[in-house]
Amino acid sequence: MAGPYVATLNVIDKKGNESSTSSINVLMFSAGNQPVVNITSPDLSQNFQIPKGDTLNLHGLVFDDLDLEFIFILLEAETNLYDEEFDLTDTVQTAWNFNELSLQDKRIIIPTNADNGDHELVIIAVDNDEHSTIHQSTVTVVD
Repeated sequence: MAGPYVATLNVIDKKGNESSTSSINVLMFSAGNQPVVNITSPDLSQNFQIPKGDTLNLHGLVFDDLDLEFIFILLEAETNLYDEEFDLTDTVQTAWNFNELSLQDKRIIIPTNADNGDHELVIIAVDNDEHSTIHQSTVTVVD
């Protein structure tokens, strides 16, 4: 199934010697008709800066010709500044509004202890035929 996963590798030889465990983030997706992620505000195509402690307010829609299954929003997956999954499997909806974040009290608040600099914002949309779209942009955290 399409979406973000963590792959973990641990090697054991014939004598039972074991390596340390290593993990990596993996994004799985399938080809085909894909959902569209349309962020209308803020303009993430430009250098977007946000101060620590502020809320990142996203506006726009995710839409598809098929019913949507999942919306994943990740801000800096490695340090996990924000990680939220919206499960739409029990709904019949071909559009999802970013206003759902505030309606569900799930605000993207930049932690006051976040590192200054660029952080990757990843939005993944998956439809009920497991087609997916990965939208990536950079958010710069400042004091």
